[in-house]
Amino acid sequence: MTLVELLVVVSLVAILLAMAGPAYVNMVRTNQMAVGVNNLAGGFHFARSEAAKRGGGVAICASSDGLSCSTNWSKGWLVWLDDNASGTLGKVDAGEEILKVGQGISEGMTLSRVGWTSSDNFVGFSNQGLGSSSGDFVFCDARGSSSAKVVNILVSGRAQVSSRLMTGATPTCS
Repeated sequence: MTLVELLVVVSLVAILLAMAGPAYVNMVRTNQMAVGVNNLAGGFHFARSEAAKRGGGVAICASSDGLSCSTNWSKGWLVWLDDNASGTLGKVDAGEEILKVGQGISEGMTLSRVGWTSSDNFVGFSNQGLGSSSGDFVFCDARGSSSAKVVNILVSGRAQVSSRLMTGATPTCS
């Protein structure tokens, strides 16, 4: 192989990489968004089904340490058996079993709560799977509102993934 041939090959590889780079970044962001959305929606599905199975008293809340409730859903969440017999509703009390812990979202993403029917930072589920409040979780990344995903938590307790808020509006990312 001559020097000229080698330069042509290197030039072609550089051109192909320059064309593929942005598509690769977009694919990675799309996959990170899907993981975050499905993780949170799955946590709500799990909490609801456990409440139906156990006869109620199961809740999900934001958690940064996997042991107690916090206010920042982007750091993670936990599902626990909230029997409320020994403490405060919506708080993991001594003796209450933690059933599942979920991871936070990827760096470069944001997660916000929109339109909640309760100021509580948890959702409790009844033995029929009904949630104690409803609202939207909006996931955003560097691509902005056009790529935002929403997890709608319905009054029925059902979690669904959408590109719109429950009001029908398009989510906004700041």
